[in-house]
Amino acid sequence: MSTVVTYPSLDGVSIHAVIHDAGPGAKASVVLAHGITVSKDESVGESGIPAFVELADALVEAGYNVLRFDFRGHGDSDLPSRDMTIAGELLDLVASVQQARQRWDKPLALLGASFGAVSSVLYTANYGGIDCLVLWNPVLDLRQTFIEPVMPKPRRFFNAEGYAHLRDHGYLLLDGFEVGRCLVEEMRRVEPFRYLQHITCPVLTLHGENDTYVPFEVSKAYAVCNEHSAFIPVAGAEHGFMERDARQFVIGKTVAWLDKHLSAEPRPA
Repeated sequence: MSTVVTYPSLDGVSIHAVIHDAGPGAKASVVLAHGITVSKDESVGESGIPAFVELADALVEAGYNVLRFDFRGHGDSDLPSRDMTIAGELLDLVASVQQARQRWDKPLALLGASFGAVSSVLYTANYGGIDCLVLWNPVLDLRQTFIEPVMPKPRRFFNAEGYAHLRDHGYLLLDGFEVGRCLVEEMRRVEPFRYLQHITCPVLTLHGENDTYVPFEVSKAYAVCNEHSAFIPVAGAEHGFMERDARQFVIGKTVAWLDKHLSAEPRPA
């Protein structure tokens, strides 16, 4: 059963979310943090189903409660996109984790996809209390992903023309999403990969080998951050795991990882 809810972020911004309740026999709960420019549904792949909808259905079937929400400036939550910041997204994630804890007295996992990994890593490293962390195609190096992009897709936006538009108008466009001045400045300074070394809970990172948005090699270099962590490359997969087989593969690996680390009866990975 799914329910649409709203709640305030820590600074009062209205956050919209969908709650998927697995019932009284649920093993644990999972909060899903989406990437930039998308929403609590995430991207639609070859299956025709948004990634987080497909993932939530699989998690509920496996016995997990799920909360997926729109960060500020995205989807149905408040604020224009140019007012979105990393600091603001962290406030939204704190509020969303609090919502999950208030609803379900269960072990809690956090899954961050793409840009959602930034706040997910920062939260897990600084706040603690997360029993398991999963990262999909994570943005771990903001400079290499956006400011001085090494991959072809971000270069279409973070370039001389884009920075001129930022200087003259206060924002640059990323696939139609207005990236404001404050967020760009945060991208220059925040280094999520440095926070990974402070995380002690189990961490699973899955990254597509054919990702043209977020550098695969960065995940490969930093993802194994403790003795309980693992890095799984996804052969032939683009950013967002758009391919049907890749999507099913990462969902299966995610559920198996959660079963292994959050429940008494793990299923084969």
